[in-house]
Amino acid sequence: MRDPNMDPEAFIHSKLAEQEEKLGLEVLFAVERSSRLWGTDHKGSDWDVHFVYRHPLRRYCAVNKPNPIVKQDYGPRGDSKDKASELDVQLVGMEFSHFAGLIAASDPTIFDVVFSTIVYRDHPILEELRESASAYFDWKQLACHYCSWGSRHLHLLTIKNPKAKIRKKEAKMFAFTLRGLLSCEWLVESKGAGLSELPLRVDTLISTRIKDRQQRQAAEKLVERLRNGVTGPFESVTDTEHKQRLYQLCCSIATRVRGRVVAEKVGKPYSPENRIIDKLEPLENTSAERTRRLDDLCYKAITWNSSPDNEAKMTTCQHGVACAVS
Repeated sequence: MRDPNMDPEAFIHSKLAEQEEKLGLEVLFAVERSSRLWGTDHKGSDWDVHFVYRHPLRRYCAVNKPNPIVKQDYGPRGDSKDKASELDVQLVGMEFSHFAGLIAASDPTIFDVVFSTIVYRDHPILEELRESASAYFDWKQLACHYCSWGSRHLHLLTIKNPKAKIRKKEAKMFAFTLRGLLSCEWLVESKGAGLSELPLRVDTLISTRIKDRQQRQAAEKLVERLRNGVTGPFESVTDTEHKQRLYQLCCSIATRVRGRVVAEKVGKPYSPENRIIDKLEPLENTSAERTRRLDDLCYKAITWNSSPDNEAKMTTCQHGVACAVS
């Protein structure tokens, strides 16, 4: 039985340390992602922790390259004998060069990781990424990712007989739609200026981007619903009316975003057959420079404060075999 007074942060720190010892790696930084970051979490929400790590230098020269991704579940989703006493935590780790490759693709998930406001372990490299975000992320690619993500979920919400797993998280999907489309619109309007100021919380996007009072209230009611742990289908008459207002709101935002992102007339109605799939042209002459900067950052992260003593701390893998020669 899990201790109700268990400290989540202490539990997460202990599991990060376990991963370091077990796999012979060093965690550079670790942050929270998903609902707790977006402000849609509830009492029963799990913890979705992403961390970025590095291997000992010697392992980067090995014939068999080290694993770029580490994943470990605890609690109900885990396979530990003690899972009943554990918190519901998922750890997802990325080796730094793999992480940098996802930055080069301007992946929204990685953007969340870089700018997460819930930090379990910090590092100067993370601060450097935040301060120079526009040098590493292509805001146009990021906007397209958000646009695609939001419109994809809106498309799923239009299916007449959705699968059970879609019905089970219907309210969540409305939040995903709003977050994706409103984030895209924010990026297009700002043209990537002040990239670090892009709101990650759904409630902040709603309060700053939705001007109509009734529409804003419908969206705020959705966030309240999620915070109360109601993530599934809209079944009562009142819920159905709320769902209809949300759908109309999402369609109007999709139309508005299309007017700014796609070279079409504003007001073209949204439909499953008319999805937002067009992309903005990527920024010109920046790809090579961004790649060079990321290469430099990788080298800096992998060799950060590298010394024989620090290397020795990371030289034993999970089988107790030396992974590096000090």
